[in-house]
Parts: sequence; C-alpha cells; structure tokens
Amino acid sequence: MLLLFYKIYFEMRQEIIININKATLLKALNNMFDSIVSDATHQVESLHGGTVGNVCKISGEAVFAGDLRCFYTLVLKEQKKWERHGDPDSWRREYGIYQKIGDLYEVLPDNIRLPKCYLMEELIIDETPAWQMWMEYIGGISGKNLTIDMIEYVMTELGKFQGYVCKCKPHILNNISCFSADSSYYNKDKFIFMFNEVAETITPSDCDMIPEHLRDMLTNTDNIENTMSRISSFPVTLCHRDMWHTNVFLSGNIITLIDWDCTGWGFVGEDVIQMIGELFDDRVFDVAYFGDYSRRLLSAYLRGASDYIDAGFLTYEIVRDIYTLWGNGLFWRYKYSDSESEKKRYIDILQKMYEIA
Repeated sequence: MLLLFYKIYFEMRQEIIININKATLLKALNNMFDSIVSDATHQVESLHGGTVGNVCKISGEAVFAGDLRCFYTLVLKEQKKWERHGDPDSWRREYGIYQKIGDLYEVLPDNIRLPKCYLMEELIIDETPAWQMWMEYIGGISGKNLTIDMIEYVMTELGKFQGYVCKCKPHILNNISCFSADSSYYNKDKFIFMFNEVAETITPSDCDMIPEHLRDMLTNTDNIENTMSRISSFPVTLCHRDMWHTNVFLSGNIITLIDWDCTGWGFVGEDVIQMIGELFDDRVFDVAYFGDYSRRLLSAYLRGASDYIDAGFLTYEIVRDIYTLWGNGLFWRYKYSDSESEKKRYIDILQKMYEIA
C-alpha cells in the first residue's frame, strides 16, 4: 500500500495554473492598497504544483482613480478538500487559522509572522469544496539559500516561542479550534504498519546495499512501543508541523512562516527534529555535515526553549529513535530512486540518523 502511494506521489506531481477571476482580483487589490482599484493587468506564475492544492504568484499593474498606476505582486493560494491520513481537517486548517489570525498574533513574538491575507473566500471547484486566499508575496531568503547560521537563528527563536507556549499555555489559543491534535502524527498502529510494509518490500538486492543494522532500524517493531511511550510524556506546545526550509523566509531578523495546514499541538522539539531531517533529505546540506549541524540546530532550539522550560528530556538518543519512526520515508525515496548515487545518499542519511546518539 505504501509502495503504491509513493509510486503515485512521485509520478503525479504536475503544474496547475489557477483561473483568475478579475472581479475577485480587484477586491483583493482594494484591500491590499486600501484604495479603490478600477482595473488591473495580471500575469500568473505557478509556484507549486499538485493535485489538490495550488499556489500562484500574481503580478501586474493596478489602475486607480485619475489613471494612477502601481505595480503589484501577490500570491493566490487555492486548496480543494482532501483527506490527509489521520488528519482529515488539514485541507481547511490554514483558512481557519487566518479567520482567527488576531488571536494567533496575540501570542506570536514580534519577529515571527505569517503572510498577510488580503481576501479569503470559500467556493466550489469541480463540485469539490475549496477555498482561496489572496496573500502577501514574501521576499527575503528561503529554501536552499538559507545558511546554517540563518537556520540556527530561526531554530533559537522558534524554541523561545514554543517554550513560552509550553510554560504559559496562553488561553487565547483556545479560540483557534482548528489546530491538529498532538497525537495525530504519532499513531502506534500506523508505524507498525509502515515498518511491516518496509519489511515485506526489502529484496535481496536491497540487503546488499542496506546494512543489517539499518534494516533492523527500519523494520523492528519492538522499538516502536518504547519510543511512542517516551514521546507521549513530552510537554505539548504549538508546532508548525511542516517545518521545511522552503516554508521559512528570513528578512533581517523577521521570520515569516508559510503553509500552516498541518499546524497544531505537538511535542516540544518536533519542529526542529523535522527541520534537521528535511535539510539533508532535500540536499540543502551535504550528508557529511549531518552530525555537526544536527547538534548545532538542536542546541540552538534548546537554548531558546530554556528561557521558559527545562527541555533536557530531548536527548540525542530520543532524537535518533524519532528519526527511526520516520526513516521509512527515506527508504521509499531510496527504493524509487533511479540513480545509484542517490540510493547511496539516502542510505548515508539513515546511517547518520543511526549515529546521532
């Protein structure tokens, strides 16, 4: 089943261009400029492709009274209803968060923000419930242009924020009812199923490439119970839960985070652990730096969180065990890679995860 999922995932990525409604564009520009826009040209550039969601950059020239003109750029995000496994409300979570954005900003520090939203609407697309948000276009440094120093700063500030939420438990966050539950991503039966899928899929040729201790790490269900038990005792905070380098923008000391459709209650450290894994999975940094950079970023996060809580429970040993739970994803990337060098790279990442303790 997972084998089929990853095969479909890698084959179905495609570019989709949103059809722009001129009247809706003008409404969004009115709100953006806080002035009446009588007409506007527009060009559309797809930023992300997919089968259920799409993000486009819209740019052009806005026309005001007296034929005054001004160039603009904004982002249109469109999301159709779909069901993420274990988190069926994910498809409309970001829309729900923006409905309560004032409450979230009561808690966020001055240097962590979301893009502004100029207009949001619910609609039907191809007989499927959907939403659109017309949003601020974010500049700054993001993705593979982020340096390790920049990411270290982001993790420190994220640690401060999440430590604060963990300690103070701001009551106003209860107004945002759409957050995901802390248990939604950590289901023992799901992980047992995933481990068994890997065990059933490994072939003799895989055994030749993947050392026995890594195969055991990816298939031994005995360790799941202990790891899940330890995670369940961790203090809870507000997590982004999609902490990819492409979802982080840095401009000076201002951190803008995008894509909040997974956001919810999770354990302290969840986001930094995910970020470390994605940085090496997506080739931002060479695998050789995994150990040094993992320790550097985890230390930065703990340094920030320590302003409010004692996060000494987040040891390298438990970080390794958490990576063990999610290492299945790397196995499927290895399995469907056409390049021997790429296959080896994924095995090297798994080895570095194994060694982190």
